[in-house]
Amino acid sequence: MPAMLVATSLPFDVVLTISNEVSTDPGLHPVPVSAGLLAAVALIHLSWSEVMHEIRMLLAHHPFTDPLPMWILAELLKYLEHPRSGTMAFHDMGVTWVPVREAIAAGTLRPADRKTEPVILAWHRLVRQLGLGLTARLGVPVKQSLPRRLVNNPDLRNNEAAQCLADTGHLRAVFKVPDAAGFITVSADLRTAQIRTSIDVHAPQEGTLPRRVAWLARQLKDAPDSLLVEAQFAPRPETTCERLGDIRDKPGTLIPGKEWEPSSFTVSQVQPMGTKRSGAKGSFVSTVTAALDTFYAEVVENIRPWTPPAPQLPTPETTDAHTTAIPTPIQGDPVTAG
Repeated sequence: MPAMLVATSLPFDVVLTISNEVSTDPGLHPVPVSAGLLAAVALIHLSWSEVMHEIRMLLAHHPFTDPLPMWILAELLKYLEHPRSGTMAFHDMGVTWVPVREAIAAGTLRPADRKTEPVILAWHRLVRQLGLGLTARLGVPVKQSLPRRLVNNPDLRNNEAAQCLADTGHLRAVFKVPDAAGFITVSADLRTAQIRTSIDVHAPQEGTLPRRVAWLARQLKDAPDSLLVEAQFAPRPETTCERLGDIRDKPGTLIPGKEWEPSSFTVSQVQPMGTKRSGAKGSFVSTVTAALDTFYAEVVENIRPWTPPAPQLPTPETTDAHTTAIPTPIQGDPVTAG
């Protein structure tokens, strides 16, 4: 990279690049750079998507006291969003997208296939863009949730994603939104052309079993009946699943028996997946983005985590009843010191 060669010969500390390329990871540059050049000068990359998301977040959530900076940012955003500005969000899954889908349908895709890696990298770019989009609209940092072993190991992350795609046909990501009731999972099934969005919620630990299910159904009173609600009964491996519309009036249908206490619920929504590699309508990127936005608005922001009620002070009636229930020892009987 010529800019890095110039920077290393001058007293520069950082080189900042901006382009339409979305990095798969905040610490990775989309263009490979020699490690020797990075020893003396730091290299930071921003995509135009990140710049626009940051402007949107400032305009929506920052308390401006001076209208001039707000006007400048609004005008800059208007320019960047114009189709002829040359700036664009990530929208293309790459030239190997169709061959990968065809290989999955035929059952011939393998993790080490050369056509798999570009699709995995494109998926990671999309995941990063999804997190940036939610961050801008919500005003809080939305992060991808990863197992600790994958956080600082992008190669292992890519390998495991390629293995999952070859084995199951799924592209999967998990997001953590501050103060949300649980983690949000987005899973694209390339075999069935469906997008599944879901959230895991801890179940209440008191009340009758049907009332614990009704607690969740009440919070989703305006959500579509087609949502699926799955109950887990840890440590039991078995689960149950019903449509939300079926448990609104009969929450007990989700509980197999009196000894089955739900430990958590998974609420999920299934939507059609676009198969086009790019474009604004009917494309994979646009349908995944729309699926996450719809699920968040209809489900995630309406669920509050269950919290146990505060302990109750005893009433005079219960105190008197407890006192009269203590037997008076008979004279001469031994009394055990407690």
